Amino acid sequence: MKYVFLASTLLLSLSSIAQCDTCDLPKPADYCYTDSLFAGYCASFMEDGDSFQFTTGKKPVTVPLAEETDTEYFLSLANNKKLKIKSKDLLFLQLATKDWATAKMTLGYEIDAQGLGIKIIEEGTGTVPLKGDNIKVHYTGLLLDGSKFDSSVDRGRPFEFVLGAGRVIKGWDQAFAKLKRGTKARILIPSELGYGSRGAGGGAIPPNATLIFEVELIE
Repeated sequence: MKYVFLASTLLLSLSSIAQCDTCDLPKPADYCYTDSLFAGYCASFMEDGDSFQFTTGKKPVTVPLAEETDTEYFLSLANNKKLKIKSKDLLFLQLATKDWATAKMTLGYEIDAQGLGIKIIEEGTGTVPLKGDNIKVHYTGLLLDGSKFDSSVDRGRPFEFVLGAGRVIKGWDQAFAKLKRGTKARILIPSELGYGSRGAGGGAIPPNATLIFEVELIE
């Protein structure tokens, strides 16, 4: 069942984007969340937005979006008199923001035949490295739920490896062979090009996990 997890995630994203057509939205959206248990409800998100649109079938309201959608966040929504959020609304918003936290990780990638995805954040001006080149990168590794499992940035020291020598996961060798020096990008790596069924990091990376790396090819 090759790439089932990645494919199902991307199909979920596409179907949820299509749901925007069923929502009465004043603005275009990158992603929409609806639920059959909440008839008429819709939450619409923009990839780089710090708020989102929420409607129960009436006039949409703008809801602030925090990085951490925890108990404190939802209490702030409930206590916001301008939003007039009800108990049922909060249940829907908990589902919507949780869904968005995963969905936003899969938007905007160019996916190749093996399921490797690359999203350029800032295009570099240098040359593309060749097999055998020693390259230096900064990276932050994330799971699809946004949780971080490793980061050279946190350590304050870039990671070096020889491109194409098999010293890193396959997804890295393939992705960095496509990036210009100086490029900042996000790389989406299916488990087959990552750590597969064995996982890694003492459980930090679960078996069959799709991974996302925020990277900068320094030199």
